[in-house]
Amino acid sequence: MKTIYLASFLVLLVMFVTPAVAQRFGATVTIDESAQSDQYVAGRIVRVNAPIDGDLVVAGQRLIIGADIGGDLIAAGETVDVRNAVADDVRAAGQTVILAAPVAGHIVAAGETVTLDQGSSVAHWAWLAGRTVSVAGSVGQELRAAAESVSVTGRVEGDANLMGQRIELGPAAFIGGDLIVQSQTEPVVTDGATILGEIIREDLPEDEGGFGPIRWLRGAAGFVYFTVTLLTAVLVLGLLFPQFSHATSDRLSSMPLRAVGAGLLAAIGIPVLSVLVFMTGIGLIVGLGLLGIYLLALLLATLLGIIAVGHLGLKLLSKGREPQLPRTILALVVATVIVLLVLQIPVLGGLVLILLTLFGLGAATSELWARYRQPA
Repeated sequence: MKTIYLASFLVLLVMFVTPAVAQRFGATVTIDESAQSDQYVAGRIVRVNAPIDGDLVVAGQRLIIGADIGGDLIAAGETVDVRNAVADDVRAAGQTVILAAPVAGHIVAAGETVTLDQGSSVAHWAWLAGRTVSVAGSVGQELRAAAESVSVTGRVEGDANLMGQRIELGPAAFIGGDLIVQSQTEPVVTDGATILGEIIREDLPEDEGGFGPIRWLRGAAGFVYFTVTLLTAVLVLGLLFPQFSHATSDRLSSMPLRAVGAGLLAAIGIPVLSVLVFMTGIGLIVGLGLLGIYLLALLLATLLGIIAVGHLGLKLLSKGREPQLPRTILALVVATVIVLLVLQIPVLGGLVLILLTLFGLGAATSELWARYRQPA
């Protein structure tokens, strides 16, 4: 299974290495003319109304793919709506991901709600993860889905490996292979559903050795969900707040020991301050608020640590030149993948995660303090 994960990482990296010939930015970006090359697009709202004969890498709040894509589609946004054919593979992450078109390759999608709508088809395999996963289209090979609620009302030619609290097969569902279920409850198989293979019950993944938040993600869909979510968070933080991200990275690279010291002080000081607030009777809400801010700060610090690793590699490769968007994206993706791989190493992964968090927390705290002390 680890070989499959590594292969998926390598394929993802190769797609990001593909050079971008055209780049488009703006609050609202509309592609009304066909393109004969790979496209890198970013905007709050992105509409693709003309075919692209190449890969499309797109990020934004609302993404509407309303024309054919001749290569791979990599999309990250609040809403990802794919309405036209994709000639190769799809990687998508967002709060809502909807596929209502044919995909000639495979698909990896993660989000709050992931839907393969009626009329959609995936020629190869599909890995889906989210809170709610619905498959009403067709999958040519294996389906892997992990969610609180998984619903299959379409057609799966191969095995269906489903993990969730509630698993349901509708009356028109067709499974050409085995139905493999990982759930604490019995799957709901409606009359009329067809399963050519066997129904196999498997235990839910148990926590095993190793360190890091990915040690319990033994299912492929869950692992991909965590990976895509982390990649999206790093890209959003690094691209939407470039000045602060670069300033934090510069401060970290120029004063690493001071950053670790500041991070250690913040990591210890904020919980102590929260306890003092509880003891002095200032208020339960204030103390809980400080703890909430502390947890959020730890998360952002980890992301900033990963971004700093990416910016350091980008500086070494750029050699003083102004980095372009594709190089920036590539650097952040490579840094995220390296961190994910290192986290799977027992002991070392834990130390790296702690150092990344302390580095990011200390550098961000120092940068905020420096900005606060600057005259208006």
